[in-house]
Amino acid sequence: MTWNNSMSVNVESLDAQHKAIIALINELGDAMNAGKTDVVIGSILSKLIAYTQYHFDYEENCMIVSCFAHHDHHKCEHDGLKKKVKALEKDFLAGKANVADEIMNTLQQWLDHHIMKTDMLYSSHFTTIGLQ
Repeated sequence: MTWNNSMSVNVESLDAQHKAIIALINELGDAMNAGKTDVVIGSILSKLIAYTQYHFDYEENCMIVSCFAHHDHHKCEHDGLKKKVKALEKDFLAGKANVADEIMNTLQQWLDHHIMKTDMLYSSHFTTIGLQ
């Protein structure tokens, strides 16, 4: 995945976090393409899951303190991805075939949709209140 300005939510801290998630997705993809071991891929996957959790918590907190009207819907999307990725991680750790590819596809598609559609809903709200 490549970051571009159309992905910007115009909030520096959130854009930086989105870029970091994309970098981790790319690191995971590079490791898979290079045929790295499951230990290496699992380590990157764990970092990606942990960072995504941090990002979701941060984003949801911003919504709560700023009284963002669509917080509940946004949180539901986050919870759905967390549940799906945890299940895929469990399958990966159990050694099921092609799970890493499914994880990559899930994350890429979800992130593209989530940033470009759902996150854009809070962009003007956050910039109006001066969130950096």
